[in-house]
This record gives sequence, structure tokens and C-alpha cells, in this order.
Amino acid sequence: MVENKEEYFELLKDIKNTLLITRNKIVENANKELILMYYRIGLKLLENNKWGSSFIDTLAKDLKIAFPNLKGMSARNLRYMQKFAKEFDNDEFLQGVLAKLSWNHNQTLLDRVKDKTKRKWYATETINNNWSVSILTHQIETKLYERQALLENKTTNFDTTLPSPYKEQTKYLLKDPYIFDFINTNTNLKEIDIEQELISNISKLLLELGNGFAFIGRQYHLEIEEEDYYIDLLFFAS
Repeated sequence: MVENKEEYFELLKDIKNTLLITRNKIVENANKELILMYYRIGLKLLENNKWGSSFIDTLAKDLKIAFPNLKGMSARNLRYMQKFAKEFDNDEFLQGVLAKLSWNHNQTLLDRVKDKTKRKWYATETINNNWSVSILTHQIETKLYERQALLENKTTNFDTTLPSPYKEQTKYLLKDPYIFDFINTNTNLKEIDIEQELISNISKLLLELGNGFAFIGRQYHLEIEEEDYYIDLLFFAS
């Protein structure tokens, strides 16, 4: 019989948190080992590319016989492993970033981003922002790297109005241009119509604004020196 229910529920909460943390670590470590295994297999395939690419088909069949219940050893996936090993070095970036991404994320980066600098940037941003594969694909298709990472593309007055390092940090938060392709393309839209479209698609709007933005309000009221002002859309950037 539990004498102190508060202590019991505190114990229950503590054990549940321990289970959740441990389970997440197990999943994370399992994914890391899977990605590193794919990398090592890819290296072995590269070392034996003297046999051409057709031997991979034979290898996939033999692996299927040896491990009938093992998934991920198709000829197609083996070729992805080979490409993965060719494109990346076994360095800290592989261990610290790529191994944290799912295999689908890594395949998306291999397929859609050819430049290694861009690929590393998208991989890092995926980890920082916890992007799904579909969001990562969207960010690549809308050229987020060019719009956000390349500071020289942005026109601002931050160089003269903000000290370092704040001007660089603030520039990085901005994109040039912003893409609101979810807005109705009617050329006769008024400002209030655009505002309504943005609010109706607030999740897409926040995705485009990027990490660190929170929506505060619409037609947000401010009183300054006994004068009333209304901000169309107010956001907070951390």
C-alpha cells in the first residue's frame, strides 16, 4: 500500500523519464551504427570496383540468401552505400552529423545536392531544425542555401546599424528572397488578402521564416505616446 501518493507519482514520473531518455538513446545509437555500417560496406565496394558494377547485383542476391530477413541489402541500396562512401570521408562530420540523420535523409542529400559544401550545410541544418525528409526536400527545392546561407546575396542596413557579431547573426536569420508560393496567385490581391493567406497557412509561413521565429499576433496593438498603432503581423525571433 502506497502511503504517500505524491512521492509515488514523483517516482513514477522519474522512472518514465528515465525510460524515455534511455529509449531515445538506444534508437539514436542504433541509427548511428546502421549509417556507419552502410559507410563501411560502401568502402568495401569501392575497394573492389575493379569488378565493375555488375558484381553488386550478384552480391545482393548472395546476401539475400545468407540473410533472408535482413532489409536494406538490395542492389540499389548497395550502390547508394558505395556512393555514400565515395562522397564523404570517415571524419568528425560523418560521425557527428551524417550518422545522426536517417538513411532516407542521407539518400535525399546524395540525390538532390551535388555540391559538398551545400550538402554539409543542409545536413547540419536538418539536425539543428529536426527536418523531416519532406521538409528537407522542400528546403532544397526552394534553394534555401542560396537564400539564407550566402550573406552576400542579402540587402540590409545591418552593416551600419548593428555591431558584430549581431549583424552577421541577424543577416543569417534572413532569406533573400522569401518564397510564399502557397499564397493565392491572384494578381488583384490586396494587402489584407495577403495577410489572410499568410495566417491561413501559418505553419508554412513559419517554416519559410525559419528556426527561431514565433508568431505573436495579427493587427497587434501598440500605444506609443497616446497614439494607437497596429502591426499587421508580429513575430518574435530568438
